[in-house]
Amino acid sequence: MYNIDAVVVVCSLALWRDCISRVLAAEFPNIPVLAFPDLREWGSVSEWHGHSPLLLISEAGGDVDLEDISKILEHKSDMKVVVLSKSSNISRILEVMSVGVQAYIPNNLTLEIAMKAIHLVLVGGSFFPATSFLEKKAVHSSGSVGLNPNEDLRISRRELDIIAGVSCGRSNASIAKALNLRESTIKVHVRNIMKKIGVNTRTAIAYRSKDIFYSSLVNKVYSSLGEEFLESKRG
Repeated sequence: MYNIDAVVVVCSLALWRDCISRVLAAEFPNIPVLAFPDLREWGSVSEWHGHSPLLLISEAGGDVDLEDISKILEHKSDMKVVVLSKSSNISRILEVMSVGVQAYIPNNLTLEIAMKAIHLVLVGGSFFPATSFLEKKAVHSSGSVGLNPNEDLRISRRELDIIAGVSCGRSNASIAKALNLRESTIKVHVRNIMKKIGVNTRTAIAYRSKDIFYSSLVNKVYSSLGEEFLESKRG
């Protein structure tokens, strides 16, 4: 079903490592689940344990060294990497995003949402807790917002809606359905957004959007994952 040949769990805490491994083994019964205390130990035997693994790193025992992840992705750029963290701090999320990780899952999410996020990554999507971004944004009442007071860029409310969808890992077709627009229209908007903020990938849109002052997005995250996360936060 998925284009991976192993699930690799990296966590320095034995109990957490064992629990995470058991949950993933139950979720993916036909895929080997391997567990290691750190990236270095996994790296020493990685050639014998899957050429296209899903790498799931838990920060329960402390923050992972992002330089190590960056080096891994330099050698295996198509590897899917998920970080489980005890923190929902926006600065940490942005640091992790910057090295190319496909998902950041803080431990204040439910297991159900975490598993949906992992499945999303396995089909080519990405997941980051949208409300961590939205809670940090200043509310504007004008029809458009700037990326930075020093930049002559304007982002429309429609483009903000699309940025929210892209940041939650939704496809153009999915965003189009949510906004009642044509998929071709979304494609044009995405290209315009990339041009305005100076990026060329969808992941980079999510990363760059940390500088955007959101206006009406707090309750408008166009992703079933995002909506469930918002509901869990409200509860």
